[in-house]
Amino acid sequence: MRSNLSKALTTGIVVCSLSLPFQVSASEAEVNFVNPEKFSDIYVSNKSRKQSLKVVKKDITKLFQKLTKKYISTDHKLKVQISNIDLPGYIDYMRGEGNRDIRIVKDLEHYRIKFNFELFDSSGKLLKSGEKQIKEFVDHSPTRMRRNEFGTVSQFADDIEDWLKAEFES
Repeated sequence: MRSNLSKALTTGIVVCSLSLPFQVSASEAEVNFVNPEKFSDIYVSNKSRKQSLKVVKKDITKLFQKLTKKYISTDHKLKVQISNIDLPGYIDYMRGEGNRDIRIVKDLEHYRIKFNFELFDSSGKLLKSGEKQIKEFVDHSPTRMRRNEFGTVSQFADDIEDWLKAEFES
């Protein structure tokens, strides 16, 4: 009898917990590309435009998701609509080892990213929105080149982190 009561109680707790609304425990960042066919320069070495878009979107999404957790409340969601990316340097075709395409980045190369953003609370209420454009020159100093973790968009990491900190840190 006692065993049946214990099982019934456990089952009741499990069923009740499954019926509670799921709540996100960490801040979220959703990244979308708007008209990526019009982006200034999205090409990745030895990749087609379609493959390049896929790689860059994966890298920029990872960047925003990781950095957002540091500056946005856990019950908020950031939506980012990227309307332009211009990676630093240029692709030099059939130049590298084995005639592979390589990206050449010189000291005075610039990079750009332009996006709109919206910040929502847990109920879906819009808290803040705006537009941001980052245009910087490549800085090869060790403090600026520390983030290879973001692959093709590593050069954007410090600038996006600075923007997140200024825009959302309370």
